[in-house]
Amino acid sequence: MDEALSGSTLSDSTVAHKESVAAQYGRIYKTQPPAVFLNNILDDLEDVQVLTDRKLPAGQRRDLCAVTARLAGLVSMTMVNVGKYRQSREWVHTARLAADEAGDPALRAWVATRGAVASLNLGDPQAAVMAAREAELLTRHHPQPITAMAWAILARAAACMAQSDASRGALRQAESLFGTVETATDNSAYAFTAGQLHFYRSHALTTLGESRAAWQAQDDAIAAFGPGERLDPTLVHLDRALCMVHDGDIAQGADYASTVLQQLPTEYRPVIVLKRAHAVADAIPAARRAAPIVRALHEVLAISAGPAA
Repeated sequence: MDEALSGSTLSDSTVAHKESVAAQYGRIYKTQPPAVFLNNILDDLEDVQVLTDRKLPAGQRRDLCAVTARLAGLVSMTMVNVGKYRQSREWVHTARLAADEAGDPALRAWVATRGAVASLNLGDPQAAVMAAREAELLTRHHPQPITAMAWAILARAAACMAQSDASRGALRQAESLFGTVETATDNSAYAFTAGQLHFYRSHALTTLGESRAAWQAQDDAIAAFGPGERLDPTLVHLDRALCMVHDGDIAQGADYASTVLQQLPTEYRPVIVLKRAHAVADAIPAARRAAPIVRALHEVLAISAGPAA
């Protein structure tokens, strides 16, 4: 009906509407439960696919391809959160195809960072390095926040491979770039924010076992996160619990992780959160796992995983 009323194959207002829809999903990604978010965004992606299937002027097709790249990238991010890594990889591929056709290097770089983060969560830091370097190369001549994100991902990947000097160097590069480029004023998932920068610092330093520096990064991240954010703040708090365990504060770390999980509504406990909480439990020495507070953490984890576990 919209197109019948517009009197053209596809009106510019319809394209603009889909762009605004993609922007809206970028804003609500950080606050909505993953299941609700996925249901809605997949429906809108289907609508965009129908429009893109038409014979369109080149400009409109590029714009819709950019919308597709953004939406597919968000779907990939959400698939990582719920533990569906194969689907995440395939959605990154879809986003890459769309970004290539849109012809926007910055968008292509953002898609590459999505692939890098998916690889990190899959446990393949080398693939994450390749994707992050691609994002850095695409934006090297015109540095922007996504360039800083690429370096922050490289820091996390190096930490996962126990390359402490490389990780610290990449963190310094990320921080230096972030301080010199113009950052977005909104808290969209398409942007790389101060909260994310400190979150990436927290995870890299926690992985390296540098608890004191990690605690500072965690404080900085919590102070910088936007209102209503759930996922990244939860992961930062679980990083703190892991630091406590690494420092020998087993009871405090186990209790902190249990409290973080118990304070979360069930719909905000996707696989990525439970995986990080399990990392806390797994870091506890075997000789201490019989302690009541540690057993309580395992009970909370079992309840959070649900009957399927």
